[in-house]
Amino acid sequence: YRFDNVPAFVPPGHGLVYLAALSLGRSGWFRQHSRGLVTATAVLGGAYALWGLSPLAPRLDVLVIPSAEHNMDSDLEDRRLIDWIAERGAAAEHVLSVCDGAFLLAEAGLLDGRECTTVPGDLDAFRERYPHLDVYEDVSFVADGPAITGAGGALSYDPAMFLVEKLYGE
Repeated sequence: YRFDNVPAFVPPGHGLVYLAALSLGRSGWFRQHSRGLVTATAVLGGAYALWGLSPLAPRLDVLVIPSAEHNMDSDLEDRRLIDWIAERGAAAEHVLSVCDGAFLLAEAGLLDGRECTTVPGDLDAFRERYPHLDVYEDVSFVADGPAITGAGGALSYDPAMFLVEKLYGE
């Protein structure tokens, strides 16, 4: 979430992250060292992200595609991104999307022949762009083989908890 787009209901895990960030931001130590910490985080995070995009990165057990600002427009035209999702998703044991992340899974062909869902407000656009998919509405999530697609929002925990139970049992 971006701070200018915080939902009215913040799921508990997200709320703890916001509270931790608020507390950390008010501490004197953090204020004194914030520039160095931000730089180190950007450099290390960027290096880790680039390594994850390289062919040397290990096979993923789970590929998660979250909701993002451009999932329904420019990201769908980014062939490098779509090809990476297709390649990594095909090799992953599970692929999971929440909200409009389903658009990227569908564009990559990972939902072909599978039942799926997306955020309720985008169901019509999803069906129009991918008429060959079996799209469900009025559900929290749909699991079909390795693909798990969720409606998103406050319901994002449902597909995640389903996957945890599937991987580790009750």
